[in-house]
Amino acid sequence: GEAGGEGMFAGRPGRGRQPKPPPDPHARIVELVTLACESGGSAPDPELLRALKREVRADAVALRRAHDTLMDRCLRHRECGPRLHAVVIVDELFRRSRDFRDAHMERLDAFLRRAIVGRDSGADPSEAIPGPVEDADRLVSRACRALQEWNERFGAHYPRLGVALRFVDDVLGPAAPASIAERESREARRRDDEERARRLGRWRRCERERLPGLRRDAGEYAVAIGECLAILLGAKPSSNFEHDDEPDAADGDDDENDERWEDVDADEPDDSSPGGRDTDPTEPPPPPPLRTTPPGQPAGDVARLAGGDVRVAVTDDNRVVVDEVRRLCRAATVRVLPGLAEALALVAGIHSIPADHRSTPSSEGGGRVNDLSSVNDALSSESKAAAVNALARCKRTLRAAVDRCVALSVVAGSNPG
Repeated sequence: GEAGGEGMFAGRPGRGRQPKPPPDPHARIVELVTLACESGGSAPDPELLRALKREVRADAVALRRAHDTLMDRCLRHRECGPRLHAVVIVDELFRRSRDFRDAHMERLDAFLRRAIVGRDSGADPSEAIPGPVEDADRLVSRACRALQEWNERFGAHYPRLGVALRFVDDVLGPAAPASIAERESREARRRDDEERARRLGRWRRCERERLPGLRRDAGEYAVAIGECLAILLGAKPSSNFEHDDEPDAADGDDDENDERWEDVDADEPDDSSPGGRDTDPTEPPPPPPLRTTPPGQPAGDVARLAGGDVRVAVTDDNRVVVDEVRRLCRAATVRVLPGLAEALALVAGIHSIPADHRSTPSSEGGGRVNDLSSVNDALSSESKAAAVNALARCKRTLRAAVDRCVALSVVAGSNPG
């Protein structure tokens, strides 16, 4: 019976079925990598990427499994979008983990074929970079940028990165990101040179044609405004703004008055007049200078404002001087100050050419030194600083004179400049 029983169950254990394989311990990692690469959009889904980082952190086996999934599944995808996302994830993990870097360096050639040079190297169709061309260009550009940054940061520890970068430049030729960046840099320098030359030409014309007149007018206006304000405030006689129809009393009476003068001791007042000197009763008294007066004085020379400031009002005695001050301030704010500000901005915006750029051969001259270097040398840093300081000082002086007129209410405060 026992023998028959053994014979009965001898052929039944398998029944043609294989034992069920054990569950994949890294199935979640494979799922996260696949979903992140196929999530669509311009970049991998940030939530999936954070979840993947948490799963592979401090686990070398999990990192290698994630790397294998990226290389064998995502970078073999038939569309450029998942491959681009795979490059982004590889770049992120490459920077963070030494174990991932070690795993990636072992398969760097496959990365180059599937992300950079696949379309130009006659590679296996499963590794060739798919279209369209715009998406393929974005993929290649992103992978080349990652490779260049890896070489800059980790090239000392992984010399193969430098070799791979030179290989990519040789294979792609003018389409290599390094070549494109060099062309863009040359074009940017050329535009800067042209703009610098235009600015320098405008400054030379301004310096030759407009600046002498502006600086002369600014100096004369500032002095004239100061003299007019001194007249209005009683600091000096109004010698420049006398009426033509008023006779000069001093010219005709000098001979008659000479005999009335006598030597008087400095400490002895003259009893003949309250002021300590003889006066001619028939001579009209000189006009009193403008002065501050207490509140309550009738409208006239000066009125004191609430804040203690002084305001000059127009009277018959000072109308000519006030009109001249207003004319000077109007000309200063409308023409001279804006002209000085424009010249100052023009010379301040001229930048010197870098030393390494001055000797750069021109693309059109076959090794000819840049012509702009000699032009720029004419405006050295010292001469530029001197021009800026002189213009700023001139503008500041004239602006202070106009502001003083505004403070005294001789002119309105809404003038430009």
